[in-house]
Amino acid sequence: IFEKTDILIVTHDIKLNQTFTNRYLSFNKTLNNNGYRSRILGFSFPFKPHPNNSLKKNNSTLSDTYLSFKVKSLNPIQRLILKADDLNLSYSKKKILLALHFLFFRVDQWVVNKINLSNVNLNASIVISGGSSGMIKSASDLADKNNAKLILDYRDPINFGYHLLETNPLIYKFKRFFTIKNEIKFLRKANHVITVSASLKNFFPKEFQNKISVIENGSNYEFELVKNRINPVPNEFNIVYLGTIYNDQLLDETFFIAIQKFIKQNKLTEKLLKIYFLGSILNGKLLEVIKKYGLETYVLITERLNETEVINYLSNASMFLHLKYGNRSEIITSKNADYLMFKKPILLPVSDHGDLAESITKHNAGFICNDIEETINVLNKEYTKFLNKEKITLNNGDLSFLSRSEISKKIIAIIKNLDK
Repeated sequence: IFEKTDILIVTHDIKLNQTFTNRYLSFNKTLNNNGYRSRILGFSFPFKPHPNNSLKKNNSTLSDTYLSFKVKSLNPIQRLILKADDLNLSYSKKKILLALHFLFFRVDQWVVNKINLSNVNLNASIVISGGSSGMIKSASDLADKNNAKLILDYRDPINFGYHLLETNPLIYKFKRFFTIKNEIKFLRKANHVITVSASLKNFFPKEFQNKISVIENGSNYEFELVKNRINPVPNEFNIVYLGTIYNDQLLDETFFIAIQKFIKQNKLTEKLLKIYFLGSILNGKLLEVIKKYGLETYVLITERLNETEVINYLSNASMFLHLKYGNRSEIITSKNADYLMFKKPILLPVSDHGDLAESITKHNAGFICNDIEETINVLNKEYTKFLNKEKITLNNGDLSFLSRSEISKKIIAIIKNLDK
């Protein structure tokens, strides 16, 4: 399918507006800029995603280093899952079929049947892939087929780490029971493993630690391009949350209680306060919580936006919002790098006692609270600055190192080491 390819990055459809998209595009660009012939093979599956994930595609033109491959040959359970989607069965009912896939195939449904791979011919010496267990198996099969080295990229854990968001602990244990042997097999086979944080790396068994590197989630923006767009004195007092929001983040309602009290204390109208949840429209529980505290007129929730659509919100933000991920302390998403890049204070209403709090402290980037009153005090402090038209941008220097283009350069050292 590709001629003269050194490195093949195997993933889901790269046109999907998801976090992995920019990560792999940055890997690909960096590799090509450094003399490697790198290509991306994106598998397009016919299934509906998790209810919190969008299938919205980026219509911008991608380079000829990317090829989209439609997965047509499905295994029997994949065909049943597709039928369930056609019948618009609820996700709760569909979970039965997803569980059956784990039971019979030992990976999730995002796996490419070997029949599909029979026509994928390449001369790449290295295959890079990550994401779901099914995608990892597909990449492993491709590496076998082409006698290539394998690099596994973990943006989220599978069995070694916290249980995934929106996953019941019992379901997590079920998946682990049926998939952990396969994952260990893939980890042993891999020539190298990448994770997005040191805390995630530490979850892996000792036998793999010497071949694991960290390539963090970077910002989708370049500091040189945005630094002059950042508005140090916003013309409205607003709080911005960027990206998907999960039910586990809404178990603790400290932020919403604090906002409700803050509004009453200051007698704020919707013209004086705005709360933006950018990309969170698919979460029904968020709407319930907002209505519970009477915040409808203060809140705008949007579908998932691209970088161009988001930049004005980030540039003119008064504060950025983090919400901890239930009892997990090891999650730090790409939104954190975007927040830091735009140099406005970050509010963490309840500390995660982990990666989020550590990042805010390390970069002197905002406020880590522990209860409602502390959160209200921070809101009042920042609102006073807004009323006094004080500059609110953080004095934390040049943040170019946070961009994906800079962070992705770490892949070069890994490739060079494999080439020895």
